[in-house]
Amino acid sequence: MHISELSDRYIKEPSDVVKVGQIVKVHVLSADAKSRRIALSMKTLGSKPAQGAAPQPKPQTIDDKVAALADRWKKR
Repeated sequence: MHISELSDRYIKEPSDVVKVGQIVKVHVLSADAKSRRIALSMKTLGSKPAQGAAPQPKPQTIDDKVAALADRWKKR
């Protein structure tokens, strides 16, 4: 995780925000299988969705999950 994604405020060193071995919650910004990199952020956890963006309901059953995946696949 890049230092700029640790906090909304300026920090000199990562140890100002986190400690070695500390378990933290992060948001996955992107994942690139080819380069085997995952971009993570702690500062986006508290952010609200952009205006005009409709919140996506989370599927509750396996049928809902399959239907949601099929919809995303069709849109590609």
